[in-house]
Amino acid sequence: MYLALVSYGAIDAGAYVDPPVTSVALPAEEMGLLAARRLAARIRGEPPEGTIYLPGRMVVRASCGYHHG
Repeated sequence: MYLALVSYGAIDAGAYVDPPVTSVALPAEEMGLLAARRLAARIRGEPPEGTIYLPGRMVVRASCGYHHG
């Protein structure tokens, strides 16, 4: 039996555990910028905008069965 472990958020610490944890990296800087812009717009009284989808990026490490070699 095999078990693959994948986290969401791609914290850097995942690379330093054994086995290193595969993760989905989020565009944190872009998320923060968009959140600040939306907050400023709401403070100005502008109506809420629709949903925005940002792409994640898979950071493949050994926890999913991938091994460097």
